[in-house]
Amino acid sequence: MAAVYGGYVDRYLGERPEKTRPKGVLYVTDLTKPCIRNALFSIIDPQPYPVNTLRVFEAGNVLEDWWVRNVLTSAKNVSVLGTQLPCYYVDGVIEIHGRLDALCQHSNGRLVGHEVKSIKSAVYIQRDGPKEEHVRQIQFYINVLGLDEGWVDYLDKNVMLNGQTEDDSVDQCFPVKRDYGVFSDLVARARGLARYVKVGAAPAEKGWLCDYCLYKETCKE
Repeated sequence: MAAVYGGYVDRYLGERPEKTRPKGVLYVTDLTKPCIRNALFSIIDPQPYPVNTLRVFEAGNVLEDWWVRNVLTSAKNVSVLGTQLPCYYVDGVIEIHGRLDALCQHSNGRLVGHEVKSIKSAVYIQRDGPKEEHVRQIQFYINVLGLDEGWVDYLDKNVMLNGQTEDDSVDQCFPVKRDYGVFSDLVARARGLARYVKVGAAPAEKGWLCDYCLYKETCKE
């Protein structure tokens, strides 16, 4: 019976239409990647993600949506003012698009942007703090919106999907103060990426992303 009725999720994920990137637009996630060459390939030669990867993404999206629409909304010291807020930077040379997961007002009256991330384990986050690429991403949003502070909210997938007890640490939230220098670096990186797109070449920046890169073989060539 399972063999007859199984596979609905994979078919759903595999048959979803690919989102078309508007011409000339860069995404903030292009700029926070540890390798500019990966960002270049994703623009000039977009590749579909394997279904298993899409499953992981979709599970993360479900958890993140649950966090914003249920946990943050019910928190006594937080009011959710909006979700999935478009954040654009346009200066006549480059155009950067992004979406903030949630804009909230905390009990002290301060407006705070929340970026939600699901992770396999909270161990490294607890030890080392938020990932650099996530800090840079929230910096883009809070600088564009003129906010003084943003939070990176982490959800542990293993705890959330495999059950939890009252003692489990489900979430780790890290406040990030606005830093215009980080935002300026992202804009400069965007200008560089735009130039690379025009010539169709960019330097590789070796790192952890190489093992998971869709363009691993192309990059070697």
